Amino acid sequence: MASNLLRLAGVCRSLSLVAALSLGCDGRPASDASVEPGPGGSEPTLLTEAPAASEPEPVCKARTPRGGPLLIPDGVEWLIHVAPAELVHSQLWVSFAPALEANEIFANIQTTLDLCGVGLGAIEHVLLGMRTSEDSSGALVITGPGVGRPELAACVVANTEALSGQLDGLPASPTPLPDDAQVQTLALGDGDTMYLLDPDMLVVSGASFGPEIVALSRCQGFPAIEHGLAELVRRVDTGAPLWLAGQLPADAARDFETALNLEPGSIRDLIVSARVENGLDIGARLGTASPHFASTAQSMIESFVPMLRGLAPPSLIPALDRIEISTLGADVTIRAALSDTELAELGAMIPP
Repeated sequence: MASNLLRLAGVCRSLSLVAALSLGCDGRPASDASVEPGPGGSEPTLLTEAPAASEPEPVCKARTPRGGPLLIPDGVEWLIHVAPAELVHSQLWVSFAPALEANEIFANIQTTLDLCGVGLGAIEHVLLGMRTSEDSSGALVITGPGVGRPELAACVVANTEALSGQLDGLPASPTPLPDDAQVQTLALGDGDTMYLLDPDMLVVSGASFGPEIVALSRCQGFPAIEHGLAELVRRVDTGAPLWLAGQLPADAARDFETALNLEPGSIRDLIVSARVENGLDIGARLGTASPHFASTAQSMIESFVPMLRGLAPPSLIPALDRIEISTLGADVTIRAALSDTELAELGAMIPP
């Protein structure tokens, strides 16, 4: 049975908990890390606060909700973050929830959570790490009050199986790892496993990442945010409720290069973030191999805007006029914003 929790990746992408941590994986506060501020100079707040002096120091920060991003293994090529607790109160959610709820996977997940007494608003952060170039493996970290309780995990698995019609006779309750009684696991089928490390956090992993998840929970191994994706994480607005950062797969990079009239091998990575406090504020950075390629891409993207103006209804023309396209070194940066009213109109144009 393919885990519907891991398939939340598709839902995350349809919406297209990490900061550069100030906590080391040895359980001690590390030196203060500098993180680029978000839009308007706002500082990323997610997982950057050191524990109060009175708190007992855990053996490994990766076993706490604050340190959960340290459980995403090095080797993933994408990080996708969603903050449901913030999103469900936004105009973005009001405008696009009908279309999202029409997605069968999302509908099953929402129904499962409702049956188990957990609303989307109780889920604070969802962080997905994905590997697309090999076996599409993934690791999912979910935090929120009580989401890591064993009884809730068992309820979610049982109802997910029932809704999918795949009753595989999996274990009904989590069991501790043989060599680590503090870590409970629950098999999900197809080699996927749920790990319960803290009452307020659960982790779901594909088979190929299982051993790495266990090692990282012991502060062994290499987290993606401190190694392969460290540079991208430093450049993303991790305080935003929606963001993604990753290295473009070869086929996607070729599509970008063709559309932007660039040489093969000139596109490298993509960062997107979105804030929802007042309407929708989107920032994107497309990484290229050189400032020359960035300048060429900027010119091509700018040429697309007049075409969009010709297709958009009159009420959305002001939003297109607010688009800002520039370069920063070898990156192309794009900023766009929609008001609450514009979001509502755009949402009404999308069939459920």
